[in-house]
Amino acid sequence: LGDTLTAIAREKAGILRRGRPALAWVEEPEAVEALRQAAAETAADLRFAQEEAVIEGTEVEGWAGQKVRLATPVQRYDLRIALLGEHQRKNLGLAVLAAEALARNGFPRLDARAIAEGAAACRWPGRLEVVELPDGRRALLDAAHNTEGAEALARFLAGLGHPVDLLFGALADKDAGAMLATLSPHARSLVLTTPPSPRAIPPAGLVPHLGDRPGVAVEPDPAAALDRVLALGGETVVVCGSIYLIGAVRTMLRERTLTP
Repeated sequence: LGDTLTAIAREKAGILRRGRPALAWVEEPEAVEALRQAAAETAADLRFAQEEAVIEGTEVEGWAGQKVRLATPVQRYDLRIALLGEHQRKNLGLAVLAAEALARNGFPRLDARAIAEGAAACRWPGRLEVVELPDGRRALLDAAHNTEGAEALARFLAGLGHPVDLLFGALADKDAGAMLATLSPHARSLVLTTPPSPRAIPPAGLVPHLGDRPGVAVEPDPAAALDRVLALGGETVVVCGSIYLIGAVRTMLRERTLTP
């Protein structure tokens, strides 16, 4: 989409339409300014969710999700979501404001009850998705494939209270070094592998990013890499670095656990 926040914001602003409402939760000043300019050029009715939605409180429910108390100019909500991570609270605020806007524009059934039911029912495969393993352990699948995604995942891992075993693979057009620098402090062991894509970085090429730290293994085949990281015996296995890798591992785990 672009190499700068401004360029990315301008590209995403292509969805704006003249005279139509639009919402964004964007906090980086340069991205905010780019969206404001695009909205002015298209005469779109752009509002920034972070100026209207207030997250008044949260309660994390372990691996099951979190409760969020949210206030908008319309009302307060006590909502439960199955999605993990603090960033999902902002996504929830954006979604609630969007539902309220739709309710004012011809969708009256989007009331507080519908919003609560919709929030509780939401699932997002591959985004801090927990897969319970038959032996009582768990795998955490997250499609963190850039530095921002790795930072969000690292914040979540920092709150776990225990290190994880990390299965990582990345594509050549991503800053794998920055991602590993962010994530590796939260891992006791790492297994590096090859996402199923012709653009994948050979896992041996990732090793220099980790210096001489111990507990690093290279296994090019994703299936063998999954076996290897599970054999480490840790409480939590985290798979990340590439959406392609997440897709392949998710299929393997679903076959093994017979989950839908």
